Amino acid sequence: MEQLSQENMQSIIGCYDFSHVIESLPEEMALQPNLRFEGGSLFDKVPENADTYILKHVIHGFNDELCLQILRNCKKVMDHNSRLLIIDVIAEPNEKHSYTHFIDFIDFIMLMFTGGRERTKAQTAALLEQVGLKINDVFDSSKKDKIFEVVVI
Repeated sequence: MEQLSQENMQSIIGCYDFSHVIESLPEEMALQPNLRFEGGSLFDKVPENADTYILKHVIHGFNDELCLQILRNCKKVMDHNSRLLIIDVIAEPNEKHSYTHFIDFIDFIMLMFTGGRERTKAQTAALLEQVGLKINDVFDSSKKDKIFEVVVI
């Protein structure tokens, strides 16, 4: 977050997370002039007036119904110029990598504890379409993570 802030001093960067997470952030983060912090829940609302929204490792933590609730709240505050970046592990069925077992393990953990799961690109696209969003582009972030650039349909 701090690096993002320093590399984009001309932008206002908002961080929205559960209140207890915001309250536990280091004090020096609040000193960054272009960072804004707000506590709350994505299930209730998403802050308005941003050009870009980022959900990092969020969607995989919830079942489809709860994901749709979060995505609907994102869609409510987006316009045709807005972007939603979803950064997550993507489980692609026929791909075998050195981290395939890791993805299977995380998928099992998510299912056991939160009802969530690792989704394929097609499964993620289907969720997005249900709320009027679509994948515009996909970027590699790391070996395991992909970044979906999502726009309003």
